Amino acid sequence: SKSVVHYDDQDNINCMIQGRKRFIFMHPSYKKQFEANPNSKKNKFGWVDTDLDRKIPGYGAFMKLDVDRMDLIKHPGWKDVDWSFVDLEPGDCVYIPYQWYHQVTAFPARSINVHIWYWRPAKFDAASCSAGADTAERAATPRLADCSWGYEPPRGHLGVEAKGGKKLTKCR
Repeated sequence: SKSVVHYDDQDNINCMIQGRKRFIFMHPSYKKQFEANPNSKKNKFGWVDTDLDRKIPGYGAFMKLDVDRMDLIKHPGWKDVDWSFVDLEPGDCVYIPYQWYHQVTAFPARSINVHIWYWRPAKFDAASCSAGADTAERAATPRLADCSWGYEPPRGHLGVEAKGGKKLTKCR
């Protein structure tokens, strides 16, 4: 499987558990060029925005093109784009910064990965890192590793009712 070229509105850490994926990155400095004249032939990169035209399938904004068969006549802007890539294998993680354009391709075979999107403050607050470091408040604040995460649909997994009203997401 493969994604479209897009960016996320949050920072993202993506970790492979099984399988392999290739991530291709383009710097957000291309934003003005990439997104000029969306949904039109004037756009040299294939950028579409479904909020501007609800007839376009999908959601959000992305490059509508085949990344495996780049058509430089239809999308000539790509010939001047610098990009980098990383291949992830089990145990590898990659940090994807806010608004970096990227495209992801899973190699054949099953792939399982976990990603965490998060928002960071506009300004770093160093004091918040040490606030309550030796207090009961700090000890009472759960960390990611203190929690188990899950979701049980209303009718249970595969339509089987959950027994005992088990809540799957919980923290110590």
